[in-house]
Amino acid sequence: MLTVFMKHAKNFVSKDLSRPIFNSIMFDGEYAIATNTHICVAVPFKSEKRIINYKTGIDIEGEIPDYKSCIPTKIEYTARINKIDLPTFIKPLKIIKAMYQTWQHDVIEFTAHGITAHPKIDYDGVYTACFDNIEGQFSAGMSLSSKYLLDILSFFNDLEDAAVQKVVLEFAGNNKPLKISAKCGAFALITPLRKIKE
Repeated sequence: MLTVFMKHAKNFVSKDLSRPIFNSIMFDGEYAIATNTHICVAVPFKSEKRIINYKTGIDIEGEIPDYKSCIPTKIEYTARINKIDLPTFIKPLKIIKAMYQTWQHDVIEFTAHGITAHPKIDYDGVYTACFDNIEGQFSAGMSLSSKYLLDILSFFNDLEDAAVQKVVLEFAGNNKPLKISAKCGAFALITPLRKIKE
């Protein structure tokens, strides 16, 4: 699992060189963690506590952020995606990526049934994919940048089938992190998740 994580980590770390802690892979003894402050991905990995620069592999000094405090505890809505169906969700995100040079002109809209990918212009949804299983009350559409979702679902898709089986999305409400996790213990946080204006 760590090999797949390291392969995808370039999409999770920050490109802002003025904040070296966020250009790094952090090991807290339980997990290997990568974050750019908007997304955080963690995979189970027992090791000594250390922080290494993602590109150079050199150890750096610093404190590991308290990422666990961002994990939502009050969940309003849970949705599941079968591992075999992940490409169905990845496809619309790749369509958006191919259509636009910038990620500022796209949005992923979550509804009670699935997701719709579309640009932030007067344009119908590019593609819709449905969740496998839904629990809880979903009261309003939520959205976030499709790049984050594409990067995370692509990571889970590359993990072995036995480690994933289903990907679980836990919605905690407006301006709360979206938690995405799998059976293997790997999880990701995306923030912010915002309510779509009616």
